Amino acid sequence: MTNLSAEYFHRFLTEIYPCTVPFSINVVHRKYKKRLGTYFHGPRKINIYDGGRNDNECRETAIHEYAHHLHHTEKNMFTDDVRKTDRSHGAHFWEIYAFLMVTVYQKGLYSDDYLLPLMSHS
Repeated sequence: MTNLSAEYFHRFLTEIYPCTVPFSINVVHRKYKKRLGTYFHGPRKINIYDGGRNDNECRETAIHEYAHHLHHTEKNMFTDDVRKTDRSHGAHFWEIYAFLMVTVYQKGLYSDDYLLPLMSHS
């Protein structure tokens, strides 16, 4: 279980990319079999389920859910506004997620031994 707070995750995410639409984060101290986090686009809320996971795993989940937030709220991020036709995990979402992951590495805010070799081949 992570000791990182909702405030930490909010600062962490907005340091990667400062979005224009406010959002909230809730750290839930529970483990789900198939869910690491969720994004609720109506209330613009990110839940991070930290049960049994380390800080780095929770950071990656936060980045993933933040990509959903940006996908729903940043109209011209990489492409025209296609939110109504783009799937939740469609190509546009993965472009945003990849952008966030590259940015977090470049800023030195996140490191992962598995992904580090991939980042050096850019």
